[in-house]
Amino acid sequence: MQQIRILPLGGCLLHRPLGDFGKLKYNVRARVGTGGSVRENYSLSEMIQFIRMLRGEIVIPPEIKELASMDARFEPLPDIGDLANVDVVLVEPSTPVDIVFGEYLLNRTAIIARIVGPIRAANPEPKFARMSNYWMTKGLYAGDVAVQQSLGAELAERLPCTMPLADVARDVLMNARAVQRDVAQGLGELRAMIHRPMGVLTFIFQYLPDGRPVSWPAGFREDILAAATALNLPVFEPWRLVEQYGVSTTLKNDLRHYKDEFLPTVSQAIVDFAAEVMAERPAAACAVA
Repeated sequence: MQQIRILPLGGCLLHRPLGDFGKLKYNVRARVGTGGSVRENYSLSEMIQFIRMLRGEIVIPPEIKELASMDARFEPLPDIGDLANVDVVLVEPSTPVDIVFGEYLLNRTAIIARIVGPIRAANPEPKFARMSNYWMTKGLYAGDVAVQQSLGAELAERLPCTMPLADVARDVLMNARAVQRDVAQGLGELRAMIHRPMGVLTFIFQYLPDGRPVSWPAGFREDILAAATALNLPVFEPWRLVEQYGVSTTLKNDLRHYKDEFLPTVSQAIVDFAAEVMAERPAAACAVA
């Protein structure tokens, strides 16, 4: 098979296998910028924001890039906006919930790594771990502004004094908001922005011990499938690999992530799917069931 250039828009269940493929064979991830590779993004709005940045429609400040799961040094390649050097775009949305901060969309993993993590490290008492968890789950994600701001104010006082961009972190703790987005609208908008072959991967939040896939929030996978079908986008469902090979072969103990030794199988399946999308001949095994 000829080499293929893939732009991955998704989380670790997409990026990690493609990175593993690059180590074993050749790099399949398209180069679209300098100063860092394309990192994980979870919601369709995050992906749209990234494409808008590549197209020069928005400029994201370095401190926001860090919280949007980009390297602060990342800059789009000149004239990359039309994605002419990309063969296939693979989209793996894993949440319908956006984290909105002013004009920008933030990445939940980046918030944990760059704000919550430093607070916990500087304040190892268990109560601060519980407080930060409650701030995220009951405040930010659940949309309880009173809880978020009350706990956010307490957590802001615990930011390490040497922490870079502490003012931005305080602002996020108090003023970021979670907003649920319509999946069909989001995927349609993303599809309209990208004039390249595109395929969709479904996301599984976790597997049961017997291998049954669990989608979260309830109905999210079905919404993605319906939106992809309406847009005539080919779909690859990685849970079929778990069904085929079994939990003990495919998954780590958390029942969410692939075992390292299984990554070559996953990566080859994803690259094969990308090649089929590029050729506009999606395999029957990958099609929506």
